[in-house]
Amino acid sequence: MTRTAIIPYSPERTTQQDIECLRASLAGISPDVDLRAFNIAYTPLWLADNFTSQTVTVTLNNYFKPDIFDFIPGRQFFGKPLSKGQLLQDLIKADLPTPYSTSLKPGLTPTEDTFGPYITIKTMAPGTHQATGIFMCQTSQFDLLRAEILEQYQGDMERGYTPTVQQYVPTGPKPRHTSIITFLGSPIVCFSTTAPNRFDPEKASGLIGGDATSNFEQNKTEVLVNDVEMVDMAQRVAQAFPEVSVLGIDMVRCAETGKVYCLEVNLGNLAVLSAPICGTLRQNLGMQDMLKQFSAYDTMARRMVETLDETKTGSKQIRE
Repeated sequence: MTRTAIIPYSPERTTQQDIECLRASLAGISPDVDLRAFNIAYTPLWLADNFTSQTVTVTLNNYFKPDIFDFIPGRQFFGKPLSKGQLLQDLIKADLPTPYSTSLKPGLTPTEDTFGPYITIKTMAPGTHQATGIFMCQTSQFDLLRAEILEQYQGDMERGYTPTVQQYVPTGPKPRHTSIITFLGSPIVCFSTTAPNRFDPEKASGLIGGDATSNFEQNKTEVLVNDVEMVDMAQRVAQAFPEVSVLGIDMVRCAETGKVYCLEVNLGNLAVLSAPICGTLRQNLGMQDMLKQFSAYDTMARRMVETLDETKTGSKQIRE
């Protein structure tokens, strides 16, 4: 009996090359699986076909779910639209290590006992990237900077997006973070981003913007890494979002204690394999090295097959 894997995708983030490589990997792992993929700009007629219960629909665009999928059997993976604030709360509820956080509410006075010596103020508004809307300061200076902070985020707050005040985690002479992309809970890419300039939080004076972050400057350094502890944590993070196929997870390691923290999770579209919009990142990481790091296509194919097996047996398989 033929089993079916359905993949809706966005062409600017997933190419035909990705689809054909996934199809080849599936053929090598489980030849009975029929991969059907389509550009979400249109709805193919074959979605009206009769499918067996041995079907899994795995979107590579987390926010796309056409009504017709209500009539297709089998497991389906679609991310529910969630705000940055809600995603952070979900991480905290899952008891994952995150920097101490609270909302920027009237009367808030952060203390070093709670936040440590430095704090980060982060926008919760959607659509931000490259560390825009992120500032840091010394905790002891927060009250002196309160008016400037409120002015900085006035527009966001008027639109209903209350910023988050968070413990600042020093990551070394140059700010650094690690990003891990997971597919159905398994890592497919892990890379670090390091700022080009040194930053010393002890010398911070006033409200500091991009210099305190690793993802601000265009000439930042991006390299593949295999931090076992972070990869393991990424798999734990993915378990907190079991209905989502693709996750982008950002983590940092404290330079003083060695502890790893999960900063945020993004319900993103898959955009790291051969996507046109990720050309610079792919060039920095080296495409072939990136694909080999976790055998990306084979890992994705294996996870789809395992999900189909779970549908058949009614039990969850142990992931490698």
